[in-house]
Amino acid sequence: VATHFLKCISCSITPQTPRYDYYNEEKAEEDGVVELLDLNFDGCLDILWEENSGASGNTTYATFLFNQSIGAFQVSEPLSEISGLDIFDVKKKCLSSYLHIGSEEAGGEVYCWVKGKLVQTEVIYTKFNRRKDCFLHKRYLLQGRKTKLTSRKCTRESNWSR
Repeated sequence: VATHFLKCISCSITPQTPRYDYYNEEKAEEDGVVELLDLNFDGCLDILWEENSGASGNTTYATFLFNQSIGAFQVSEPLSEISGLDIFDVKKKCLSSYLHIGSEEAGGEVYCWVKGKLVQTEVIYTKFNRRKDCFLHKRYLLQGRKTKLTSRKCTRESNWSR
């Protein structure tokens, strides 16, 4: 029944409704969290099923993309390996990851869909700078085998943003 329901709603979303969250506090610890997002920007909802949420706050998901040609969900190994997977930029068709490293540092990547393939395009790293009393955010653009520092800023906020 649940699979039939998901097939029915999977391709009936609009850009204004890119996310549906299922969260049942009583069952979350036992069953995990299920999120429905359009992860490959094809107009169909895909499934993120929380697989692991450690004490550090890093979360991994079993990820299933809806395949319109066969009318079913298929596991996506590459997306399932990304920690903290989320939508980053709908217009550019990009996803992001987040990895909590410690109390004073974190990192992440940006992945964009290019000609139907998922390509890592950026690396973002944040570390607390005690001398300057701020969080130093560094952003690197990946171009083939080259890496270019594109942004470096110190802020009071620990979160990095676009």
